[in-house]
Amino acid sequence: MKSLSELKMKYLEMFSEDALNQEELNTIEKRLGVTLPDDFKEISKYFSGGSVGIIEFYDFKDNNEINIIDETLRLRESIQLSEQYIVLAEPPESIVVMDIKNVPAIIWCDSIDIENIESNNYSSQPDTWESFCDFFYNMLLEEVE
Repeated sequence: MKSLSELKMKYLEMFSEDALNQEELNTIEKRLGVTLPDDFKEISKYFSGGSVGIIEFYDFKDNNEINIIDETLRLRESIQLSEQYIVLAEPPESIVVMDIKNVPAIIWCDSIDIENIESNNYSSQPDTWESFCDFFYNMLLEEVE
């Protein structure tokens, strides 16, 4: 894994900065009732969602139609997704969530397995990353390729 500063430099070589401010981070935490991981907060200082590598992240800002707040709340309501998860993206037939309490922090599983996420009883083994930083770095590598 790269350091957060190296990760930022790599990102800015390919993309323009699109930061969240502290108020927007506070809004995510307040509306979802969570404390965001430090690495997520650091990366959100220059990335606020969108396409990186093979994934289209939901917008981190709540002023856009499809965003991590609304999608997380929707799944909390529809399938009783635990409050420890934040929905980051829904690629075709799959879902990417961030677990704010456990490692691995990022879980990319089949969409049918989202209801089994707490029991770890998946129909097919998900891809996981230890931290949001690790996952984001992996997506940047995909972008380079």
